[in-house]
Amino acid sequence: MLPTPRLRLRADPAGLFSTVFRLTDTMTGARLTQVALARFGFHADFRLDGVHHEVLRDGWLPTAYRMRSSGGIDCSATRHSIFHRSLEVRRGNESYRLRSVLFSRTYEILRAGRSVGTIRPNGPFTRGLTLEAPADFPLELAIFLIILVVHLRRIRRRN
Repeated sequence: MLPTPRLRLRADPAGLFSTVFRLTDTMTGARLTQVALARFGFHADFRLDGVHHEVLRDGWLPTAYRMRSSGGIDCSATRHSIFHRSLEVRRGNESYRLRSVLFSRTYEILRAGRSVGTIRPNGPFTRGLTLEAPADFPLELAIFLIILVVHLRRIRRRN
């Protein structure tokens, strides 16, 4: 039986204190984009295939996020409370859940209650992340989830 093709994205900070993350497809070795995160507050933007994407927080509590683009691709994520460690993510008619794995720095991506992917740290002392998902997983959504995990880890580190 042949292995199932996978999407594997690696996000690495550009430098030790950098808020810019470089995203690479580890299956092909191609650099896809780089994500620039705001040093204070929450704002991120990136370009993918010539289309500008912007990720923002709705309101001042870290419970609602959205991604908008000039190409019309919109995603949103909500937490039911600032104490929950999971997010409900929507992209069009698709619904996902990004859930923190207990006693781990790993996040699990669920669709209809079934695991479809993970976001794991690249190592024990690094800010970098690797997302693994099926090959047909939307690339914009994968980048949106990576941005959310980077932000959630920043919040957790500050508290």
